[in-house]
Amino acid sequence: MIDSIFDSIFDVFGKFRREAAIDYFDLCHNCDTNTLVTDGGSLVTVMKVHGLQAIDGENEWREAALAIENALKMLFNREGVTFQWVFEKNDHKTLQSLIDATAPNYKAMRDLDLDIKDIMMENIAVNREFVCYESSYIAIWSDLRLIDSQLAKNRIRENSEHALNLDLLLKECPNIFGVISELMVKHSALVEEFLFAMRRGRLDLKELSAHEACNAIKLQYHEGTNRDWSPMLIGDRRHLRTITDGEPNADGSELFWVPIKKQVANKPIEYTKPGVVKIGENYSKTGVVEVFPETLKPFRTLIEKIDKNIPFRLSFKLRSGKGKLWALRQTIFAFTQFAHADNSRVVAEMQKLEANKESVPSIRLSMSFSTTSLQVDKLEYYYSRIEQAIQGWGSSYVTEDKIDEHAAFCSTVVGASANSSLPETYAPVDDVVKLLPFDRTSSVWDHGFTLFRTLQGKMFPWAAINTLTRPAIELYIARSRQGKSVLSNSILMGLVLGGGNVELPYSCTIDVGPSSVGVHQFIKDRLPEHNRHLVETYVMEFDNGDYINPCQKYPCVDSLFPFQREFLHGFLMLLCQNSKGESHVDMEGYLDALISEVYAHKAEESPTEYVAGLEKGVDEWIKNTQFELNPDTNWREIELALGEADEWDLAGRCAVYSSPVLSEFRDVSRQSRSLERTYGDEMDGPGAEFRKRVEEASKKYPVFCKHSTKSFAESRLRTIDLQNVLTKDENIGPRQNGLMFNFALYVGSGDFMISKNCLYQIENRFKPHYEKLIARIRALPARLFVDEFHNCGGLRQTVANVEKYFREGGKWGINSALSSQSFVDMTDTMIGQATSYFFLGGVSREVAQKMKEKFSLSESDVKALTDGTVHGPKRDGSCLLYVYKTQDGQFSQTLKFAAGKKLLWVNSTHPEDLTLKEIVTKELGTNDCTTALAEYFPSGTSVDEVERIKASGESTGDILEMIKDRVVESFRLKNQAA
Repeated sequence: MIDSIFDSIFDVFGKFRREAAIDYFDLCHNCDTNTLVTDGGSLVTVMKVHGLQAIDGENEWREAALAIENALKMLFNREGVTFQWVFEKNDHKTLQSLIDATAPNYKAMRDLDLDIKDIMMENIAVNREFVCYESSYIAIWSDLRLIDSQLAKNRIRENSEHALNLDLLLKECPNIFGVISELMVKHSALVEEFLFAMRRGRLDLKELSAHEACNAIKLQYHEGTNRDWSPMLIGDRRHLRTITDGEPNADGSELFWVPIKKQVANKPIEYTKPGVVKIGENYSKTGVVEVFPETLKPFRTLIEKIDKNIPFRLSFKLRSGKGKLWALRQTIFAFTQFAHADNSRVVAEMQKLEANKESVPSIRLSMSFSTTSLQVDKLEYYYSRIEQAIQGWGSSYVTEDKIDEHAAFCSTVVGASANSSLPETYAPVDDVVKLLPFDRTSSVWDHGFTLFRTLQGKMFPWAAINTLTRPAIELYIARSRQGKSVLSNSILMGLVLGGGNVELPYSCTIDVGPSSVGVHQFIKDRLPEHNRHLVETYVMEFDNGDYINPCQKYPCVDSLFPFQREFLHGFLMLLCQNSKGESHVDMEGYLDALISEVYAHKAEESPTEYVAGLEKGVDEWIKNTQFELNPDTNWREIELALGEADEWDLAGRCAVYSSPVLSEFRDVSRQSRSLERTYGDEMDGPGAEFRKRVEEASKKYPVFCKHSTKSFAESRLRTIDLQNVLTKDENIGPRQNGLMFNFALYVGSGDFMISKNCLYQIENRFKPHYEKLIARIRALPARLFVDEFHNCGGLRQTVANVEKYFREGGKWGINSALSSQSFVDMTDTMIGQATSYFFLGGVSREVAQKMKEKFSLSESDVKALTDGTVHGPKRDGSCLLYVYKTQDGQFSQTLKFAAGKKLLWVNSTHPEDLTLKEIVTKELGTNDCTTALAEYFPSGTSVDEVERIKASGESTGDILEMIKDRVVESFRLKNQAA
């Protein structure tokens, strides 16, 4: 009854008690791009802590703890330093953080006019279930005690004299003369040394700019702040404010900069009941740890005790405390609380402090926490749950009635003030380290369509092409059914939706089977009609009526560009090998000379004569222009004329016929006197061997032997399925499979390699076109993904070509990726060049040890691969080991990846699922087909239902037709109900 009356009285008076938070902030202005200045002249830098860039194993934890201990010892081996670490976890912010992470992808989707909003929303919804927003910030203050006291006094006096010399002293403006240059130098060195020490422990930190720091501070103070808010700082362009009465205020301060504290803490505080304050629409309650843990436990043990749906923020503030005589009494009192045991324990702690006071500095430690809610009742519940968790975190004691509510709340805001009115405890650095939140795994990127999450439930957005892992080269090691196809296709979709994309990027996927066809077809169907030709799905056959000439050149160029010549040489070398991979000892030099002769012969002595009717567009151009046809007019002449007329599409069609084909290589080989003089014409010579292999190829591989009828030049997204042209035959397999992989690699992605180095071969009159072509290709992202590489692992020429992409592709911005079921297919060159490894599916200890040696894995990585941590698809997604390399070293994380039911259907490659998708699409159309199947079969496949119907004898007719009818009916009924 008494409490109720008191609350009512407090509520009445609380309405009249509204305070500005600036009394609890001391931020004044900025002195450079990254440093803020307090009212007293101290300097403060704010850093964002991304987290620990390693699996949180025992060794990694110890290394990180040691790094932080060394960093803090470095900071506190001097007076004048304050340190704050603020950790926040807030599930109420999760949805917005997911939207923010994929916002650039959403914009790209709209700019590309790609209708996949349903997939975007599903991607966010799936991850919303498993992810919880968290953030971590560090602030470091340096005050005047950091420099010589007499120097500080002199500088203060000099700066005051500068201020007095101003004609107008603005009392409400930041005092720009309050900054001491020597302190700036010391502070900058201190921050740089701290960052270096932390990164040695694989902790990923980013020093925030002054604008970013103010934004982070304001968002922590008032959650309702617009996330894009930015302060007005010294150095920013600004406009003078208009005064309502037409006159400036007393000192004219409104004409200049507003102090930072007035900008970030402009929302008034409202006291609603004891311990509770209201800022904007949010109620907040803060507690303080008055007696610190008896048993020091890692931070993660505290997090595990707090429910995911409870928002909270924890602040650890450390202040210099060494070397002050007055601190002795406080230290005795503090250690009485810290140990809360008998006097002998206190004496022991004091002796330890005395023994370590030089090597292990003691610091003043305060800890506060806050929680927030839109409803007071929920707020009290949240607070009690957090209080229980902290009390159980090593027998701590929490208080809320000995503090100013607003001061306590502001103490949980990063960088608000170096001062502290909270209870403090003296403790050695090595003890304090164990309490800090350094064991939260890192999320390295802020944006990305592919949304991983750490095992701690932290969002880990990822994009193949980024600024950190350059060049972007990925290796995937995954046994069958471990989720690799879904992941790689999601990454492809992320490439298409890359931030800033206004055109489709270039991508080539070399696959064995239809695993990549689904996502390509899905993207094609969701594009506008006029852009669907930019997506190509092609199943290669030996003799399906299509011809792709491996010898084709670019229009208006008489020879091959270097990258084309290198491919053709390797292709012909493979063609000339026997089943054991052997060829004539002189074959390499012979082919090099032959290629030069063939193209010179084609251009100068034997150009292909023009035949009307083959290319209607060319025929029409000739008819409509003044081009004069002669009986001996050849395709090359028309091609050059079209190039001069800037009709490059038609010139490209002419280049099809002006290029040599394999049979002409055979003819030149037989007729060339220079080749005969150099290599002889014996039956066992390289020429005879070459002609024999070409004869065989023309019969076995007709797809290579005529002028091209199939081209990928106009497409951007390409997938080439080699399933029908590969063989498991031990005798002919290596050679044939090598040919097919190399050929697909070239025709699918060869144009990615064109560069300015090619311009020297081009006549000046045609250079402007090629300069534009090269600029366009270089301006767009490009990706090459070679899947199922175990089908050609060990084939020397294929491996060499892939290694070439890995070595040189990065120079041109090409993102290369390779997947295999076995890590033994990956050479040391590939592993050395790669910047990302994805390990999907667990392995035995023996295999993991071999992987450890080959990929330089840690013992914690090996443990994750062998103890069931890494696994295939489950309800909450698959779990993989991700290893990435940056300029700072090699790091690893265990990540979870969950795909939505629509994305699973997009990626489904089971024959029965493919047939079902086809017949449902005929009924409902592409968009509704995916939705209908996902709703009816949320697992992403119909296989189990098909097997059930077969076993039950439920249908004697076409099972898939029956299932189709059910899917369509269910979808239409739901739509009618909606």
